[in-house]
Amino acid sequence: MCANILNVKSSCKVAAFEVGISELGEMSVKADILRPTIALITKISYSHISQFGNLQNVGYEKRQIFKNFKDKEIGIIFGDQPILIDAHYSHPIARYGFKTKNHVQARKLQITTDTSGHFVTEFNLKWYGERARVKFNNTHQGLLCNALAASTIAYFIKVPLCAVVKGIESYTGFDNRFEQKQLRNNLGTVVSDCYNANPESMKAAIS
Repeated sequence: MCANILNVKSSCKVAAFEVGISELGEMSVKADILRPTIALITKISYSHISQFGNLQNVGYEKRQIFKNFKDKEIGIIFGDQPILIDAHYSHPIARYGFKTKNHVQARKLQITTDTSGHFVTEFNLKWYGERARVKFNNTHQGLLCNALAASTIAYFIKVPLCAVVKGIESYTGFDNRFEQKQLRNNLGTVVSDCYNANPESMKAAIS
């Protein structure tokens, strides 16, 4: 992370960083170094359970990314997860998810197929006061959540909705993250979801 910070050019208006943690107290130190103005927690899951012992510890540790936030900084959370929405925040919070209480929502989901026969997800994107029908080139709920998270960040850095829709619809995936592979002679499809997969991701892939 520190090397990436040092590589940011002074001309940059926005820089995005993935902040990984592997032990208690680590997020607090990284938050002091990075000093973000917008921070996102995608989800609290069992992927870190071996280091932190339980989900409560994972949630507490991840929320330390907000530790220096004041009224002008924005924390973004997955609004369908009680462990995140039930916490106390002393700064503005934006929520995304599938429920109506969220600021950014995916509603009226419909699984269809494209012209190549691949399954896609069509949904209504409710983006604060705006709406758009979007076609996402995947059916994995976790990946759709990531698209909603990115859409929420986009709102706060003044990206127009038309560009957000274009960005979501241009997603094509990458190797071994819910990748659909056709068997020879049309004998079936194998779904490969083994790139840093955790139990929640695998469950969503099977669903």
